[in-house]
Amino acid sequence: MVHGSSRSQWVPAPHGLPQGSVLAPLLYIIYTSELGPFLTACALLGQLYADDIQAYLHCLASDAKAAVRAMTLAMGAWMSSNRLRLNPIRLPFQLTFAPHINRLCRNCYYQLHQLRIISCSLTSTATDTLVHAFVTSLLDYCSTLYVGLPAVRLGCLKRVIRTTARLIGGVPRTGHVSAYMLDVLHWLPLQQRIIFSIGVLVWRCILSLAPAYLRDL
Repeated sequence: MVHGSSRSQWVPAPHGLPQGSVLAPLLYIIYTSELGPFLTACALLGQLYADDIQAYLHCLASDAKAAVRAMTLAMGAWMSSNRLRLNPIRLPFQLTFAPHINRLCRNCYYQLHQLRIISCSLTSTATDTLVHAFVTSLLDYCSTLYVGLPAVRLGCLKRVIRTTARLIGGVPRTGHVSAYMLDVLHWLPLQQRIIFSIGVLVWRCILSLAPAYLRDL
């Protein structure tokens, strides 16, 4: 580090680069330059922007297992060619999203517990705002990844949404909340909520790729 006439001592860095190094962006571009042609060679689609790389594959629901297998093989091939290692034993377990969903539900219930403690001091508008800030934002983040998961895996998230609606509306634990969610909160059921998020994502992709005149539609 250099500041004015002062210079810090040299420190060897045999691995990686210091954070903020001017050389880091160039080396990253060199490191990932073959990703685009590699995805094309594997018949995969991809979106590359700065350090955000997304690889995906269109398929029917009946071909989901084959698509996952193709993605796994491509991922393993690229990592091997770059001297990286992927543990193939844990991959099927990770694709169930069980650890992620369980942790997400615990976080949401914790936030709901904290909000319930102070709910008597909040207006309905304030409660609604805090719930969206601390709970539903967590539920909606990357929810498009849940498409195709079995209903039993999504059951925990459904219970979180119903508990959240009860807190906003002051609905007792034993009271019916489905009609309140639909007619008052205008919340979609979880499956439709996920499909809606996918639709929004696709529409944004279309707008980013479409000619300028389509943006005014």
